[in-house]
Amino acid sequence: MSQLQDWIAEISSLNRNIPIIVEGKRDTLCLRKLGLKGKILQTHTGDSLYGFCEKINRSFSEVIVLTDWDERGNQIFYRLKEQLGGSALYFLYLREKLIQICGTEIQGVEELCHLLPRLQNSVPKIGKKSSS
Repeated sequence: MSQLQDWIAEISSLNRNIPIIVEGKRDTLCLRKLGLKGKILQTHTGDSLYGFCEKINRSFSEVIVLTDWDERGNQIFYRLKEQLGGSALYFLYLREKLIQICGTEIQGVEELCHLLPRLQNSVPKIGKKSSS
């Protein structure tokens, strides 16, 4: 669990100055619940992905790409990576790190809000006796 909390702290700190790209509204809501306060941009805006990337390239020198790691999320990730060029490349490790931490437990960003409480509840409480 501490790995996930460390990841959340790291991305939250970076998000103060660097926008995060997610797929949709539920991803944004989850990241807000986890405490991220910076700019979060959604790919699902009705605009083409090409048009979205053009706006990103004009507006930001760096972005964090955090799409889901299911089949559709991976497709979007690779298209974003290709069309955004170097602006996001430094921060690609954050998505890979999250995938490593979560394993097969979850497949997307919005599920983080369900995983974190589950992990917190599974950690044994020190000093509490079990009722047997």
